[in-house]
Amino acid sequence: MYKVDWFDSVADISTSLWDECFTGPYEGRWWYEALAKAGLEDQFTFKFGLVSQDGKPVAIA
Repeated sequence: MYKVDWFDSVADISTSLWDECFTGPYEGRWWYEALAKAGLEDQFTFKFGLVSQDGKPVAIA
């Protein structure tokens, strides 16, 4: 069974899962950390979904 847990911070999801899910050079943990530090709170609310299957993290939404 799949489950999604929502978090307010990039740091709440392991760096290793970020690296597995976003191998890019165009997107990754660094991008979402930059957005969080950009002072956009008045315009946007960022949430990070940790997708698990049978208790094992498998994706970030």
